[in-house]
Amino acid sequence: MDSDFSLIHREGMVKLDKCVFFNDRQNWERYGYYVRTKLNRENPTVANYFTSGLLHSRGKPNLQIREPIDPFMAEAILHELVELMDQGVEINPGQRIKDILPGLVLEISEASDESDMLTISLSQASLAD
Repeated sequence: MDSDFSLIHREGMVKLDKCVFFNDRQNWERYGYYVRTKLNRENPTVANYFTSGLLHSRGKPNLQIREPIDPFMAEAILHELVELMDQGVEINPGQRIKDILPGLVLEISEASDESDMLTISLSQASLAD
């Protein structure tokens, strides 16, 4: 395993809290992308959750979440957004998506450090939303 923390073990399947994760290669072969998690070495409570492979398999930018949220929630959000893309929904910078999780709004922006990446920020939905 490389020096970056990953929920997905490279050599096989890992069982974690009753959920089974396939390795990156199996997810790539099955879905055309995979989700990774990297922890910040200086602050391990901050993680970067991101997809790999969307640009190559679908011609779409990869997605990332850089907020302190539950890893399973981050992965669920990323999978749901990819599913929306697969259904023909465009995901673009400046867009606000309100129907993924009750009470939350996903705000899409261009990543400051990756040209093929979109950043997903989470905010509380207000009555005006």
